[in-house]
Amino acid sequence: MVRHILIFFWSIVLLGIPATRGSVIVNGDFELGGFVPNSDNAMSLVASSTTMTGWTVVGDSLVWISTPNPFSLQAKSGTKFLDLTDYAQGGPFGGVRQSINTITNAVYQISFDVGAVSGTSRIQVTANNLSDIASSSASNGHTWTTYSSFFTAGSSSATI
Repeated sequence: MVRHILIFFWSIVLLGIPATRGSVIVNGDFELGGFVPNSDNAMSLVASSTTMTGWTVVGDSLVWISTPNPFSLQAKSGTKFLDLTDYAQGGPFGGVRQSINTITNAVYQISFDVGAVSGTSRIQVTANNLSDIASSSASNGHTWTTYSSFFTAGSSSATI
């Protein structure tokens, strides 16, 4: 059985300045880019790929999946999400990163959804002074769990 580590919808919000509220992430829902589906309505992306608008694939390869698919997996909303395992039985796994513009010393809230299919999924989250593990567990079937935390910008840009 293939273990899936799923991720959907990144959002980073600058806190405390009402006029600038709103996500600073580009393509946080993974809907944009040069998606070319295979017979599973999915697309493997190798490390360093920039096929998804705003994102760079890091580590190992991953799978960009659209709905419907033969895995019976659904995006939390929209049609696309990522499987960081790329059909692999074990690691290493892939990930994504994006550099964002920030205001030095401003506090940002980062949130996204982690999915699990019959087991526990864990992913490493980093952004400036934030280093954490996000997780989701499912005993039978597919579930999404929202992860949320904060980081302080150390300069005019941050890589998440």
